[in-house]
Amino acid sequence: MRTQGIFINKADGRHEMNKGLMLFLIFLFFSISPKLGFALEVETHEAINDYITKNRLSGFSINEYLNKNLGFIHGRDEMIKGQNNAQEAYKWIINGGRYEDKPPYFVPYVRSANHFHNPLAPSLNKAGFTGIWGAHVLSGDSAVLWAQKNKGVQCSFFRMGCFSWYDVRDYYYSALTSKNKDERNAYFAEIFRGIGQLMHLVQDMSVPEHTRNEGHYTSYMYENWVLETQNTSPLIDPKRRVIFDTALANPLFIDTPSLSQPSAFGAAAPIPIANLFDTDRYKGSNPSDTLSNNVGLSEYTNANFFSKDTIFKNFVHPMRENTNYSSFGLLPITTVTTVNGVQLNTFYIEGYGKKHLAGLKYFAQEIEGMNGRYNLKFILDDRCYADYATQLLPRAVGYSAGLLNYFFRGDIRLEYTTSPNPGYVIVNKTDEDMSGLFQILYDNNKDQRVKYMDGNFTLGKQARGDVFDITAPADAKEPGKYILAFKGNMGNEKGAVAGYVTSRLLEITPPDQFIYSMINDIGNDPYFRSIRAKVKNASPSEQMKNGTIQAVAKYKSDTYDANFIYSMSDPQAIDLSSNAAVEVAFNFDNDPIPVDVTDLYLEVIFKGTIGNEANATASGVKDISEPTPIDVFNDTEKSCISGSWYSTADAIDLMDTSSPKDHIADTWDVNPHIVKNIYVKISSMANPQKASPAVYNAVVPSLNPGEFHRVIYILTDEYYKYSFYSTWSPSPGHFDRWLHGDKEHSYNGTAVKNQTDYSSDPVVCGRDPWCYIYHYSAYYSLGNYQMWWGGGVVYINQPYPADSTCKGY
Repeated sequence: MRTQGIFINKADGRHEMNKGLMLFLIFLFFSISPKLGFALEVETHEAINDYITKNRLSGFSINEYLNKNLGFIHGRDEMIKGQNNAQEAYKWIINGGRYEDKPPYFVPYVRSANHFHNPLAPSLNKAGFTGIWGAHVLSGDSAVLWAQKNKGVQCSFFRMGCFSWYDVRDYYYSALTSKNKDERNAYFAEIFRGIGQLMHLVQDMSVPEHTRNEGHYTSYMYENWVLETQNTSPLIDPKRRVIFDTALANPLFIDTPSLSQPSAFGAAAPIPIANLFDTDRYKGSNPSDTLSNNVGLSEYTNANFFSKDTIFKNFVHPMRENTNYSSFGLLPITTVTTVNGVQLNTFYIEGYGKKHLAGLKYFAQEIEGMNGRYNLKFILDDRCYADYATQLLPRAVGYSAGLLNYFFRGDIRLEYTTSPNPGYVIVNKTDEDMSGLFQILYDNNKDQRVKYMDGNFTLGKQARGDVFDITAPADAKEPGKYILAFKGNMGNEKGAVAGYVTSRLLEITPPDQFIYSMINDIGNDPYFRSIRAKVKNASPSEQMKNGTIQAVAKYKSDTYDANFIYSMSDPQAIDLSSNAAVEVAFNFDNDPIPVDVTDLYLEVIFKGTIGNEANATASGVKDISEPTPIDVFNDTEKSCISGSWYSTADAIDLMDTSSPKDHIADTWDVNPHIVKNIYVKISSMANPQKASPAVYNAVVPSLNPGEFHRVIYILTDEYYKYSFYSTWSPSPGHFDRWLHGDKEHSYNGTAVKNQTDYSSDPVVCGRDPWCYIYHYSAYYSLGNYQMWWGGGVVYINQPYPADSTCKGY
């Protein structure tokens, strides 16, 4: 059927307002429909943000990033305590999708006036919402500007909250570096919420009304249709629900170069996220250029879609000439029955990649008998919105996911390496240069975050810095765990922030025999040539497998030395996928550890597959003791009598009660003795073991009176148990009537500690943020010998009388 003589109303619909009407509109703003000025309904923003946090999109997974880079064991499900409540990290991002429209406080609608951007406006300052009917009543900033407001500008009473890009960047830096743990958690909550709000702004650029300066106050519009589609049960209307589900599952992303390039708006909005909104490529005359994904989302939406009140008006495109509008009389008529039973005849206009770009509608019963003259009404109905959503929702998902990816793109690492020499190295794994302040921090045993070192320098893309040393602070809550924080220029972004927490840790504990290493033949070979330790994957969320393991002994030749010396074991294959401790024997034959070192640490590095990442590294550090001697000394060639020392002959004479004297002690044992078969056993405080001929680490066959012997050197934890089992025999040439059975004695041992520690404890350091603590382990003199008081035994005759003491004991 060809209909003739129908004229289209081209009225512009401009309205003039007096002051009274303006006041009425202000009242209306706070009193009418809750849909006032919104774009996508908040439930839709929540659903999109939720989907993005669940999935790996465009090569990025927030779940994996939080786990691997920031040490969140549960990834996106990590519980984060904000100022008023605690919830999972992803829920804070979901909340941001809601709160950008509906903050949880008074005056919820003012923010939404800043969610518009007209890509064809003459300047950025004029690209925002121009207010109700263009009268600047309740107008707002361009969403591009709103996303990049100067720090704190959004904090005023009516703007309610500081969630610009700059604010959220500052929250990120504070979350990495703040001293107080509760403050760090609160900042993380603000980060995730703020990112969700910024993602909301990008998603709004997929709504035609928000790119074509239409306030959409009370009418049923595109966002309402999307919400209904989102909430439609697949069992009731599978075809409609599949539009929303398919859009989520097939996002369209902005080209990577568009985000790596400078912002299209220069100093007015310098952060390149502006290009997600508008790249300034669309000039009104080139709509075909917007069909690629190298333009901002507002450009694509403005050029290819109508809003209710801008069909073929106010904007050049979509234009009639690029559609089949001129032949609408030849178009098939679709009859639609309303919920009230009224039949509407509709023609659909095709163009700009849509079968239902817009509709022309009239009442069939009214047109009859009117001689063909009738003003048709332009409409956007369910069929139009279905076409729109199919193309707009995938970009809403992909472009807002791009903002999340861009925020966390700073992939930096603090890795332990053995090449070119052992130590730590900062790695920039991004494709952008980084120049600014790098800080290394740690958490002390009071959960306070303390700066360990910092420096300003430049690290090129995919570059590794110089190797440097870190000594585990004495008050570290988790030795080997450090926080790397960066703030500075990253690519085209100034004030960028990146963080990394060394969460891939190895836990090092003593082996079954408890001591890490032992030297028996001290005189001929004063070196430790092997170390045994148990190694465990301390990151249970990721398996470690198909790798190699290597130990590094770090020490000084003297505690006053500025630099460490390193001995490295031979690497060996290992699998730590069971998450159970594995005892490893590290071979240092090619690089042994001298017996006279100070400041000794054991560092272990794993290289292999961790989780899904190949060629990954994990490391652990253990502050083990310095070489600790276990000594024995037979001091029975003299005796303590009544508080004074006596040689054997004099002591026997005093104890000889016979008359005449026969030079044999009658009342007390003051004879010299030979101590034989001295068995030594070192064990843990938690599981002490007694030395015996069947249980021992070392044995001394015989020790004559006055003889000293350094039995072994050990490397162990600071506190331990040591036990001696021995047999006493008479010394030749002395008549000894005193009988001695086999004896076992156990003692609490303390290992040698000669090292410089770093601490942030104010009790120790006073007002200094951290300080040095020097530890010296002094030996004591016994005769001509220097003995270690925390690990050895002196064999003596019991003093006479029993409560007598002599200097030297």
